[in-house]
Amino acid sequence: MFGNTLYEIFSDGTSTARGTLNTTSGFVSIDTNPTQLCIVDGTYGYIFTYSTNTFTQITDPYFLGADTVTFLDGYFIFNRPNTNIYYISNINDGLTGDPLDFASAEGSPAPIVAIATVHQQAWIFKEDSVQMVYDSGAADFPFANVGNTTIQYGCLAKGSVVTSANTVFWLGKDAQGKGIVW
Repeated sequence: MFGNTLYEIFSDGTSTARGTLNTTSGFVSIDTNPTQLCIVDGTYGYIFTYSTNTFTQITDPYFLGADTVTFLDGYFIFNRPNTNIYYISNINDGLTGDPLDFASAEGSPAPIVAIATVHQQAWIFKEDSVQMVYDSGAADFPFANVGNTTIQYGCLAKGSVVTSANTVFWLGKDAQGKGIVW
């Protein structure tokens, strides 16, 4: 990404513009599945399909906007901005989904700040807590809470969540409200 344009950069240093976002400022989150790149910017979502080099805005009614996107077990997982709702795409197709495939992260009533995948679990970050879900394989909605596990430290900045070496790091706050890296 450069500005609001997605570029493909080749090994010889040349590049080709592959698509343009509708927005020109703010946070952008990107993740991939085996055949697609998914980009969200809070309001809009986009899919770049590798095999056809097509860049398409997600217009299917299942898409409710998203601040962050992550990929787990065939699904893109999104947060609905300013709510505690997370929802999923169809398997290996970010352009489509079922509007009924959503759940609420109920570890606390706070809205979701970010979502990331580590150790085959989606970590759902809120300002005051982190909740983990996994693919249970259930027919109605495949994701379920990992036991009653909730981390009582939240996330202050969606852009701070990163995974490295099978570990997740984020900027949060301690019990006294002071910033700390977890």
